[in-house]
Amino acid sequence: MGQETLSLNSRKIEKAAAAGALAGAAINVVHADEAGGIDTVNGEADLRKIAAETAFEDELIEILIHPSYDEHAPDHVVLAVNATNQVVFRDVPTKVKRKYVEVLARMKETRYAQHRDPVSLDRATMVARSGLVYNFDVLHDPSGAKGMAWIRAILLEKVND
Repeated sequence: MGQETLSLNSRKIEKAAAAGALAGAAINVVHADEAGGIDTVNGEADLRKIAAETAFEDELIEILIHPSYDEHAPDHVVLAVNATNQVVFRDVPTKVKRKYVEVLARMKETRYAQHRDPVSLDRATMVARSGLVYNFDVLHDPSGAKGMAWIRAILLEKVND
């Protein structure tokens, strides 16, 4: 069977896969995002899985980014995925696609503090502490427990030092 190129949105792919119209086909799946970036999946692809993942990434989640203690911090945060920006204002409940929430959850910083050895004052140890750059809450996730497990797994990832 020859290679085919599909130019379908995720809903059309999901419907075609559910109907069995694409069973066993060797395919190239081309996905274009809002900015025109293209992802290609080659070979025997499970289109239902691709469509479900895309739909999951595009779900709207309601979040709240907390205000900053820094008086010079901007009142908004700019999140970017594939060169498409999403502006979220602090202290305003906002619905954004899950893929932008993932960016927000992965924005972590590490700060270091020096701890002197009380016995030997010429020795010090650097102690790292990592945390979110922007503290936020998920107010509503339409995927319920699956969505909460997803965000929790991202938030628990260790920061590479």
